[in-house]
Amino acid sequence: MSEFQRENRYIVIKRSDLKKVPVAYRPTMITPMFNLLPHLPKRECLVIESDWPEYEIVWKMIEDRMKGEKP
Repeated sequence: MSEFQRENRYIVIKRSDLKKVPVAYRPTMITPMFNLLPHLPKRECLVIESDWPEYEIVWKMIEDRMKGEKP
C-alpha cells in the first residue's frame, strides 16, 4: 500500500472571516461566491482548525482508516 499523504482538497472560508472582508470587495468577491452555491453539490463537512488540540489526532485517525487499520 502506498504511503498516506494529506490532500488539500477543499476551500474553506470561515463565516466570521467573510464579515471582515472590506465592503468594497464584497460585490466582486463574496456575492458571486454565494451565487455559485445553488450550482454546487451540498456537502456537510467537519472542519478542525490546525491550532485545535484535536487536529493531529484526527489526521492520525484518518490515516489509520485509509491504511485499513482498526480504531
